[in-house]
Formats: sequence, structure tokens, C-alpha cells
Amino acid sequence: MRTPRVRACLDVCASCESAVIVALDAAVAGIPVRADPITLDGPSELRARLEGRMTYNLVGHPVNGRFLVERIPELVRHRRHPVVAAHRCPGPVPVTAIPPPTDIRSAGSGACSSGDIPPF
Repeated sequence: MRTPRVRACLDVCASCESAVIVALDAAVAGIPVRADPITLDGPSELRARLEGRMTYNLVGHPVNGRFLVERIPELVRHRRHPVVAAHRCPGPVPVTAIPPPTDIRSAGSGACSSGDIPPF
């Protein structure tokens, strides 16, 4: 299990062994977040909110790195980025559904690295 970094990375949930997105929700004083890697539409986001799960925008670019940003209630109507919800066991995506990376360092696909540690 990876330590959350500012950039979002795919990881495995220690409890249910499903795929999760792991990241900090902010660069400074960020809270560790584990989210399901399934994008939500409007009704799905509402259902997740009613279940007490936070929702996040997945912003950025796959090459330069992606980040999770908390969706505040005032902006829930706006959908400019993919929306994901906080992870709940058992997750919707088994880890076997995601192919293993060939070489994380040479792929340059925004994978987690030591440079992603927040500067504090």
C-alpha cells in the first residue's frame, strides 16, 4: 500500500483488495484520500453524497499527473472534470482488472514519485 502523495496513483485497498485512487486532497495540509476509480454521473454522485461519501474532481492530465480536489456543495452542478467518490469496501473494481505497469519510472505517466511529497 502506497503512502498518499499529492499526485493521484492507483493502488490496492488493504481491506478488500480492490483498485483505489490514492492521493492527498491538497498540496498543503492535505488529507489522505482513497477513491474508487469509477467516474460518477449526477445521480451517482448524489447517491454517494447521501451515503456520506465525499466526492472529488480528478483534475490534471495523465502525462503530467492527476490530482484529487474536493467538490464543494456550491459547485456540484458544474462538471468540468471526471468525478470520483471516496472508497467504500468492497470496491467496484477488482485489482486484477488493472494491468500492472511495465516500468513506472520510464512510463512518465504521472506515476507517484518522491517529487510528489508535499513541501512541508
